[in-house]
Amino acid sequence: MPSIITDIEGVFERMKPVEQEMLDHDFSFYTSLKEYYTDNDCLSDSQLYHLERLIFKYNPIRIAEEKEFVENYSDGHREIALQVAKYYDAQFPRYYGHIVDIVLENPKGHTLTANQWNKMCENKYAKKIRKAYDEPAKFSMGDIVQIRQNNRIDIANDGKNRRSRFVEANKTGMVLEVDSRPITRAAKGARIYKILLIDDTSPIYAHESDLKFVRRRKK
Repeated sequence: MPSIITDIEGVFERMKPVEQEMLDHDFSFYTSLKEYYTDNDCLSDSQLYHLERLIFKYNPIRIAEEKEFVENYSDGHREIALQVAKYYDAQFPRYYGHIVDIVLENPKGHTLTANQWNKMCENKYAKKIRKAYDEPAKFSMGDIVQIRQNNRIDIANDGKNRRSRFVEANKTGMVLEVDSRPITRAAKGARIYKILLIDDTSPIYAHESDLKFVRRRKK
């Protein structure tokens, strides 16, 4: 495929302001291209391809946008990134592991690049997690609830007892805590509650989709 570059010398001139932004290995390669062009007054198709790659990577507009994003990275960004990072930390395989580690190692002080943010926080699964947190909780502390017949409380309780979903079905209890655990399912009703079932001494966890309000008996 022919190169879109028609003015190589002009490209090198326009790239001068962003040379200091280049990673060491990119700058070294870029310098070798400039030296080759100075000596030979041309570049091979392969060299032009790699020059185009560097032009895209170090586009001045993209670099300016990246700087602006980092400068405006707020506590709101950090809260969202932490919610999404906890979701991916619980998945297998553990996607975006490097970005997840950046967030979890410094929840209140980290700063992601625009590229890191877009990768981890703007994909379709992350948007489902963000939406789940943004939606108002269906139940409140102190509400009396019933576990649905069709439930997955085994997942909410780390899958420790798969039989529990059948044993606990239809039981009644009280909500002790809302958002008691991070949301780790990109599905509707994924918010997690801590509940205490009647006649039990230890609380359990349940997804919002596992619960329903107790129907009042008609007099």
